[in-house]
Amino acid sequence: MTTSNNNSQNNGSAFASIVVVVLLVALAVGLIVFLKNATSRRLDPNGYFNTPSDSTVAKPELDKDNHNTGLIEASFPDTIMGTDARDVADAGYEDGYWAGYDDAHLGQERASYDESCTFPTAADRAKYARNYREGYQEGWQTGQADREAANNNEENAQ
Repeated sequence: MTTSNNNSQNNGSAFASIVVVVLLVALAVGLIVFLKNATSRRLDPNGYFNTPSDSTVAKPELDKDNHNTGLIEASFPDTIMGTDARDVADAGYEDGYWAGYDDAHLGQERASYDESCTFPTAADRAKYARNYREGYQEGWQTGQADREAANNNEENAQ
């Protein structure tokens, strides 16, 4: 009777496979570490990246209090954030009209009603609110009419 030695051949090929996998993993880890170190950039004491390619980048000159000396601070009345450049009466009417129109299409009166504004004087705010109320009523009526017309068109189409 002859005995074959298949177990020893399987053990050798399994060992070789394990060695190849371990070598591939080690190579991959080594490559990742190498590439990571090759691309990492160090910061200099001033907080800038210390690489030759950054030598062409302009850096702001700061004064002794670390304020940027290259900026000019100016504000103009028409560029102030939070103010409405429209006429007070027109703004109130337009805002009210579209709020009423949208609410009418939703079928919910005063769902988005808000007559508050950011105009600076009390007289302007009162004028805005008065025109908002007028615009809301007209927008509501127009929106209701458009909604009824749309409903009639749907019923006729069916």
